[in-house]
Formats: sequence, structure tokens, C-alpha cells
Amino acid sequence: LDAFTVKQFLSTGKLWTWYDGTQSIWEGVNNHLKHPALLKFGSLQTSREKNDKVFVTVNGKTEEFDKLIICTPLELFLGYGDPREEEKDLFSKIVHKEYFTMAVRPEEGNAPEISYYFFENMTNETRGHLMVFYHRWSDGVTDQPLVTFTLRNHEGMEDVPFDKAKETTLKDMELCGLKVDKIERIDDWYYFPHVGSKDYADGWYEKVEAMQGKDNTFYAGEVMAFGDMEETVEYSRDLVRRFFK
Repeated sequence: LDAFTVKQFLSTGKLWTWYDGTQSIWEGVNNHLKHPALLKFGSLQTSREKNDKVFVTVNGKTEEFDKLIICTPLELFLGYGDPREEEKDLFSKIVHKEYFTMAVRPEEGNAPEISYYFFENMTNETRGHLMVFYHRWSDGVTDQPLVTFTLRNHEGMEDVPFDKAKETTLKDMELCGLKVDKIERIDDWYYFPHVGSKDYADGWYEKVEAMQGKDNTFYAGEVMAFGDMEETVEYSRDLVRRFFK
């Protein structure tokens, strides 16, 4: 988070947003692929055999592939894949931010015209308190929810329970004069996967990059780049350039 981004948030209408959300972008791309991705499934399991093939089982149906590119959070592969010991060791070091968000409506006639940052709540000790509420659309759009952001965890400290974060966030909204009349949606977001400074210094990224292609497996996704779409897409493009010419 930098000063420029904060300023753009506070100046309603300065940030680009998508009416149907960013998920609609990827679904639109997927609809035009020759072999569209399977976006919704109940169960997933992968196995890498000694005959240089990769087998992926989705909802009980097994298919054979030449290569496996893991773009899900890499630590989740430890649950649905057949991880080697080195993968277990490296991927178990990944941590992430747990953001509790709500789409809420304040009491009628009390909607703000801008977004707001609570800088005093952006500390490790105040996790579980409201950090931001986001007023998304300008141009006189008054009938819209506010989106609240609350961080529930910090490395080395006890997580704030879901219900406690909800209770505290609602109290914080009331304290700033925006008592919530209706909650339209609640989400708990997995955000910004990363490794600690010690693991970074110990060569975590170099070790993962050295595994690229082993057992016909490649690694991409957010943790290999950064916590935004642009860097994640660019890393994926670079991976293809390096290994799939």
C-alpha cells in the first residue's frame, strides 16, 4: 500500500473497477479457449507417474497429461497432490493474509461520498479492527454498499476469530457514525501468499525455481510473483517463454 493508491481510493472514481468483478474477465477469456478450463469441481487429485505422465482426477474421472502447471496456492498442492519431500518442506513455509470483508449498507440517508482509511488500525496489535471502507462508484450513485476490510491475522500472533472480527468491524463502523443497517455479503479472503524474511534470505525462491520441470511439474501463481494481477500474469507469461517454446 503506497500513498498514491491511498489517494486514488479516497478520490472516488479514480480507480478502475469492473461492474461484474474481475472474475468475469477470466471467465470471458475461458469461454474463448479451444480447451476451456474446468472452473468448478467437487474433488481433485493429481499423481505423477514414473512414465513421465501426469494424471489428474476430477470428480472421479482421470485424465492423462504431459505437464502439470500448479497455479493454485502452492501449499494447497500438499492436500490434493502427491508432493515430494522438498515440495512439502518449501510449500509449508508459505503464509498469507486473512482479510475479513463485508458489503454493508449504513442507515438510510447516512451514506458517505468517499472511501476512508483508518491508519490507526493498520498495526499488528489492532488486527481485527476496521482498516478501510470502500465507496466504489461516484457519479451520483447513492444506492450502493460500502465494502469493509479487516485483517484477521499476522505472522507470529494469534488469529482473530471470524465472529470477533465481524463484531469489532460493526462496532468500528458505528463509532465513525456509520451504523450498519444491512449486511449484504461476507467473505474471508485468502490474500498475498508469501514467505517470511528468513525463508526468503535462505533462498526459498531459488530453491523453487530449481524445481521447475522436475517430474514434469511447474509452479506459478501469486506467491511466485506478487499480490496483484499484473505481476502474476507476467510471471506466467515468463514461465511459458522459459519452458514451453
